Amino acid sequence: MHSTTKLSDQGFKIFKEVVFQPMCDNTTLAISNEVLKQRNGEEMIDVELLKGSVAIYLTLSSGKLAQDGFLPRVHLDKALLAQTEEFYAAKSKEIMDTTNLIDYLKVADRYRKDE
Repeated sequence: MHSTTKLSDQGFKIFKEVVFQPMCDNTTLAISNEVLKQRNGEEMIDVELLKGSVAIYLTLSSGKLAQDGFLPRVHLDKALLAQTEEFYAAKSKEIMDTTNLIDYLKVADRYRKDE
């Protein structure tokens, strides 16, 4: 008896290799830019679209799809964490330069709740 791969798993595998992997850097950058726009108050992001995009990263990083070693979720996590660190380092410096400690703590708490 030999094992067979489910059609949906094979479809995801082909999608990951042929479509997603070559576009992963651009897709990750687009997601990161949208999150940054919202953090900067430039525009509201489409949360449902973001959830759907992240769901694709998670699906392509789990189960048999993770066996090839290319984990889109890890790629996205690293990009978002780096952007978050950079954003809040700059924002905290900006706030510290323009306000007192009590106001700084209030603003920091607001950002913490927003995240």
